[in-house]
Amino acid sequence: MKKYAAYLKGMIMLVNLKQIRRGSGLTQIDAAEKLEVPFPTYRAWEQGINAPRSGDLIKIAEFFGVTVDDLLGRNASLPANAIPVRSGSFANAPLYGTIAAGSPIEMSEVLEDVGILESIREKHLNGFFLKVSGDSMDKVILHGGYAFLDPDRQPRSGDVVAVNVDGSDATLKRYSRTGNNVVLLPDSTNATHQPVMVEDERARILGTMVWMTYPAGFRY
Repeated sequence: MKKYAAYLKGMIMLVNLKQIRRGSGLTQIDAAEKLEVPFPTYRAWEQGINAPRSGDLIKIAEFFGVTVDDLLGRNASLPANAIPVRSGSFANAPLYGTIAAGSPIEMSEVLEDVGILESIREKHLNGFFLKVSGDSMDKVILHGGYAFLDPDRQPRSGDVVAVNVDGSDATLKRYSRTGNNVVLLPDSTNATHQPVMVEDERARILGTMVWMTYPAGFRY
């Protein structure tokens, strides 16, 4: 791991990640799900916008059955045919409806079951999905994505949570606290979204986001 530490001090381009991923027959969404990282995070790796941490770099290489040198383009060639991928079993979790990533809106009823990696489902047995509407969290999850939330996980500062405000409205935001108040922070490319502060008694945390996915055929 130390051998590659120098590559991780700034932005790096995993020059062969896209080729390796395509050779494995996976979409970007597939790869993000199997690596258990948010889709925008994985997409940023392929685009060279953000650098994976050293542990993530090793995890990516091991998952695709290649070396870190392959990912960084230090090897002269790569296999032209498919690269073996470690597959995982899938389970289902309920999709309860829509939640705002913008102005708060009321959560709606159960709509369907959504596929999720069994290893994640087992860690969050009471977890559920909500479909995201709006762009106030688009650095984390895009409009139309499915946020998987654990109602039993106590949120920490910086976590993404679904919160019920004043008993009727629900929104997805980053969580923080100041005194006796909960601060709901956007994480967006749209600068018009602003933090909102509410008293403890007005906010009920519905769940902490622990995973995300996108519906089949999602366009980004």
